[in-house]
Amino acid sequence: MIGLVLAWPSREPAYQGRSLSTWLEIYRRRPPDPSAEVRAAISSQGQEAIRAIGTNGLPCLLGMLRHKNGALEERLAGIAWKHGIAYVWLAPDEVLHEDASIGFEILGPEAKDAVPALCKIFEQNISPSSVSGAAVALVAIGPPSRAAIPTLLRSATNSAGLRFNAIFVLSSLRAAPEIVEPMLVNCLSDRNQGIRRAAAVALTKYGINPTNVRSGSEFQRVKQ
Repeated sequence: MIGLVLAWPSREPAYQGRSLSTWLEIYRRRPPDPSAEVRAAISSQGQEAIRAIGTNGLPCLLGMLRHKNGALEERLAGIAWKHGIAYVWLAPDEVLHEDASIGFEILGPEAKDAVPALCKIFEQNISPSSVSGAAVALVAIGPPSRAAIPTLLRSATNSAGLRFNAIFVLSSLRAAPEIVEPMLVNCLSDRNQGIRRAAAVALTKYGINPTNVRSGSEFQRVKQ
């Protein structure tokens, strides 16, 4: 027998008799092609439930982002998922991480107290989907996530996945230009094309034309 240990509290917060993870699943599994009215109704119901649970759901959402199945568990999760077995017990990591990011997107700035924990998850680099989920969460929280800038700058010198997601968050925050902009300029010469493109887009959000800068010294001359 394989024992599955969930990374989030076994007693989840609930709303109208359904757990947070169930509401997240309902929201994510909205039918792709119903009438606009039906889809809007499902969206509204899911958002209402997740907002009603509010910050009581943060430990659960953070636990989902930290979750990582073992190799065999992940394989079983994929099989279970295809056959519709209840996801609260077993699901692929990517599904849990996506659902967690959905929860943060709905809560927005209300989830600001989770920023320190999200920074740790980001730096732990548990998996690409975990890092991506943490990045989406930081963007959704908005200005309070500026406290994550030191973490993001450190991560911008790490693996390609961390660099890309750090740039994604920094481009959304558009804060601390005196330390963020030079890092973005350096990323214009990154060996990874995706990183170079992300840095160029981020610089435009900071009001800088990336075609005019190719080095730190040149950046100082052209910056307004």
